Amino acid sequence: MKMNKYKNQIGLIGLNDSSECLLRNLTRNCFSVLTYDLNKSKYEELKKEGFTCFDSLEKFVNYFLGEKIVLLTGNWNRQTNNIFLDLINMLNMDSIIIDLTDSSHDVVVSNYQKAKNKNIEYVDASIIGTLDDITWGFSLAISGKENTVRYLQNVLKNTLSHETNFFFSGAIGSAHFLKMIHDSIQNSYANSILEGLDLMRKSQFDFNFKQVLNFFENGNSLIQSRILSLLNKADVSKEKDNYLLTDDVVNLNSVQNYIKHCMENKIYSQTNSSSNFSILKLKDLDDDFKKMLFKNLVFEIKNVEEDE
Repeated sequence: MKMNKYKNQIGLIGLNDSSECLLRNLTRNCFSVLTYDLNKSKYEELKKEGFTCFDSLEKFVNYFLGEKIVLLTGNWNRQTNNIFLDLINMLNMDSIIIDLTDSSHDVVVSNYQKAKNKNIEYVDASIIGTLDDITWGFSLAISGKENTVRYLQNVLKNTLSHETNFFFSGAIGSAHFLKMIHDSIQNSYANSILEGLDLMRKSQFDFNFKQVLNFFENGNSLIQSRILSLLNKADVSKEKDNYLLTDDVVNLNSVQNYIKHCMENKIYSQTNSSSNFSILKLKDLDDDFKKMLFKNLVFEIKNVEEDE
């Protein structure tokens, strides 16, 4: 990959599909991106492409010249928490951490205080968009000290799809809270569409899914959306039980996996009784998942088998 002349250094911790897209976006927009991850295979893969990768957090921090801006990405778990605690002990005063992890807003508020105690600026941020958006221009909700946020708005302006796609959400934690609301609405809507497709698939009528989706998307319908547009372009047929939505499968399995992730990492505040994830039909769940669900009973359960 051909590198440009860099204007700024920025650090990226956590290498997964979305952060790799972010890495390419930042590089294309003239950032010198330093990366750190415990995943050696991903680290070696990106290093071969010419990216600056480190196998230790200490080397990563010491390589910075001047101000240190670090993006923290990926799943929030015990390992990520330990990296965060080590990081705030290594960074110098007035460094900036941008939290893009999937942690709950409660964790964000706690992390903000820990960073503040070390005189490190900490902002809460959430990216909205598909992997393609993250690569070419995304929407960013961000919260924290307003002067720090406005400074970052100027630093990151070229990575956004449009200058209006930068949203200052207010008090620390609010950006992660908005991301939770956004994803709940998005997944509720996507699963509603897929449930409708499944009903059509099981009906006595020989629907052409492409034609139906095209009609819904382009007619005078109130359910027009980008999700419909993406589904319309995806591989949807009557023979498939799973329907591809860009790079993810949005169906009951994805909901189960999301809840399992929340439970395993004790992210209970990301779901509540008003969320589409909180009420599940027991007959649709596999036995192992039922056991896990009852063992960690933090969700409302609707046993439709009892209703029938």
